[in-house]
Amino acid sequence: MTHQPFVHTFTASGNQSDYTGTLRPSALQSTLLDCAFAHAEQLGLTREFTYQRTGGIWVIIKLAVALDKPILYSTEYTVTTWPRGPQGPYFTRDFVITQDGAPIGRASSQWLITNPRDQKIIRPRDIPEACVALLTDQAVQLPLTKLTAPDKLSAIGSHTVTYSDIDMNHHVNNTRYLDFACDALALHDNKQRVAGYQINYTAQVLAGETVELLAAPLDGGWQYIAGQVDGKTRFELKLALADA
Repeated sequence: MTHQPFVHTFTASGNQSDYTGTLRPSALQSTLLDCAFAHAEQLGLTREFTYQRTGGIWVIIKLAVALDKPILYSTEYTVTTWPRGPQGPYFTRDFVITQDGAPIGRASSQWLITNPRDQKIIRPRDIPEACVALLTDQAVQLPLTKLTAPDKLSAIGSHTVTYSDIDMNHHVNNTRYLDFACDALALHDNKQRVAGYQINYTAQVLAGETVELLAAPLDGGWQYIAGQVDGKTRFELKLALADA
């Protein structure tokens, strides 16, 4: 089998766009991850195959996204994605976003395969079919680093997890954390949009739990946000904010 990158074109719809007519970051992330899973299926790595082979499921650990310009309502954009191969226990996948053939954004991600019962990590050597590496010479240069919390954090809001937050893995869907953060930052009041971000997932959040959101400004117009449950960090975000 000849492996090729996955390419698909989308139109930014009204129900994916915010008050400025800009594609919401959570909607863009949902599209990126849909492309990742669609490509995994093309490569034969369906959810069923992965579980039967390893007893595990794909879990995203880190994602960084950078946009040179916003994606506006009703405009088309194309996502190209490919796996870069394993790095230690992680599987790395890159993305390029284009409009009219010109690049306007890029993203990079790290994934694990974990057993949902005991959270045991499945190593790449245990599923060689997943060790596909494409376009390694075109790797997206976005760092997927550990995020360090500033010394002083301020509480900016909270969110109690309900039905609409939970996905088929029985925990908060990874895209919802972006919505929690954008709501707490009141981007609609501050007339701001998200121009880029890195999100690191530490632990799952379950139905009924309340996520406390803590934030602090960073240099260069960035914001650090931590989502905590009972004082323990479940996810961290570094957001680049721009005028809407």
